[in-house]
Amino acid sequence: MKKSVAYKHFPQVVLQDNRFWLFNPILRKRYENRPEERVRLQWVEYLLHQTDWKKSRIGFETPVKLQQSKNTLRADLVLYSHEMKPHALIECKSDTVNLNQAVAVQAARYNKQVNARHLVLTNGIEDYWFERADDSIEEEVNFFDEKFSFPEVKRDHIYWYRRGFCSKEINTELKDWLVELLNNFWSEGTEEKRLYLDFKQTLLPVPMNQYYKLIDIDSDRRVAISFTGTDSSESHLIAILNEEGTNRAILSVNLSMITTNEKEAILLFKNGDIVDITSKKRNSKTLISFDPSELNKLTEMVMKFFD
Repeated sequence: MKKSVAYKHFPQVVLQDNRFWLFNPILRKRYENRPEERVRLQWVEYLLHQTDWKKSRIGFETPVKLQQSKNTLRADLVLYSHEMKPHALIECKSDTVNLNQAVAVQAARYNKQVNARHLVLTNGIEDYWFERADDSIEEEVNFFDEKFSFPEVKRDHIYWYRRGFCSKEINTELKDWLVELLNNFWSEGTEEKRLYLDFKQTLLPVPMNQYYKLIDIDSDRRVAISFTGTDSSESHLIAILNEEGTNRAILSVNLSMITTNEKEAILLFKNGDIVDITSKKRNSKTLISFDPSELNKLTEMVMKFFD
C-alpha cells in the first residue's frame, strides 16, 4: 500500500444549479457528483496526464456477471492491452472507505470474470497493486512501464478553471498570482489533509462543494480552505472555521473585487448574519500581494479575517 498515484489529481467539473457536477473527458458525459465517481475520474486524470495509456483502451463500468448474483455488476475501470485484452482492473471506492479484505475479495470476484493480469484497489488516497500469477495473487508496486518518463502535469489557468478552482475570465495580473498559488496550495509535498466537502447548497454566487485543505490551528480549531469559480462568476477564496467539531463561520473573498477594495469583497457568515468586513480590514489587499510560495501566510491572513 502507498499513497495513490491519483491523489494529486482532480476530476473535471461542469456547473448546474450552482453546483459542480463531474465531467468525464473521455466519454464526454456529465455525472452526479458522488464519492466513488470522483475517485474514478481522479484515476482517469492520472491516466491521461501521467501515463501513455490511450483513451481507446480505457473501459468504464465493464459488465461483470457473477454466478451467485441475479444482477449484472460493473467493474469501475478496465485497462485493455494493445490486443484489447483486459490488462488491469481498477476497483474504485469512496475516500472514506478502508481498503480492507472485503474490498479485495470483491475485486477478486470481479476479476474472475474480467481475467485481467493486474488488479488495483484504490480510494483516491491509497492504492493496493496486485499481479495475478497462475492461481495466486501477489502484491506489486506499479504495472506501468518503468522506462516511460511520466510528464509533469501542466497546471495552468485552464487546468484549474476546468476543475472549478477559478473563474474562466480573470485579469492577467491576478491570473498569474492565483495559478502559482493554486499550484503551491495543492502541491504533493504539503502535509495537510485534503477533503471533499459536498455542500448541497451555497451561500455564495459560486459553488461551495469542492476539495478543501484542512489545516489545524490548535487543539480545538481547524480551518478548511479552498478556491472556486465558474464561467460567469469571479474567483473566490472560501474558508470555513471549525471549533470543537462545529462549523462556526464561513469566509468568502472575491479575489477580483479585493484589488479595488469594493464593497462586499470580503464577507463573513457568522451566527446567521452576513457581515461585509472589506473596509474593516486595513490590510485586505495584502491577501493577493504575498508570495504564493509562503502558504503559512495565507493561513495567518485568513484567520485574521475571522477575528
